Amino acid sequence: MPDAAEMRWTGTDWMPWSEVHPLLRDWTCAWVDLAGVHVGSAPEGPPVGSTHLWAWNAVGRLARVRIDGKRAVLGFLSEDGDGVPVPISRGRASSWDAAHVTGGAVAGRTWEVVDVLDEHTTTFLRLLDVP
Repeated sequence: MPDAAEMRWTGTDWMPWSEVHPLLRDWTCAWVDLAGVHVGSAPEGPPVGSTHLWAWNAVGRLARVRIDGKRAVLGFLSEDGDGVPVPISRGRASSWDAAHVTGGAVAGRTWEVVDVLDEHTTTFLRLLDVP
């Protein structure tokens, strides 16, 4: 059963990707595009064919990026700091094995899944078993 807790939520308005990229400069990002699954630094431009990108940083903040063409809106979760307190649920999920994943960066890996428990259930992801 997932752990229930509370985190702090902040977010942005829609902005061009040129403003998104610097915000995620020191974060690890995950996204799926037409070339497969990726984990690494934020892409220079919006990933083609992607609607979402998830990111996490060294101090435990999480980001969820909703992509629409060349613009995006970001949501952030943190354990402390500014923001609106929101109830969350934490769980784990595993990636499919290599035979089913294009771009082997995440094959068979474990993820933390953090859901904001409101009427929209917004999901944040973080790769747990970083090599």
